[in-house]
Amino acid sequence: MSLSDSVLVLIDCQNTYTRGVMELEGVQPALEEAAALLDRARSAGIPVIHIQHDDGPGSLYDIEGESGAIVDRVAPRDGEPVVV
Repeated sequence: MSLSDSVLVLIDCQNTYTRGVMELEGVQPALEEAAALLDRARSAGIPVIHIQHDDGPGSLYDIEGESGAIVDRVAPRDGEPVVV
């Protein structure tokens, strides 16, 4: 297998896991690693797909609100698909 056969899939890198009742232990180091991997994938021209959980308006996963948004440092660029 070569890099030309590769795709990077980032799943649920959302703000809701960075604070409050849903904060995950170790989330900041995990996001740092995800950001580094994302930079390498983009530099190598590897396609990137973002997966974002949506639980509807007012929920902790509301993609229209801050908590459900993808963390800025791993946010999609123009042309990178987001699957909800």
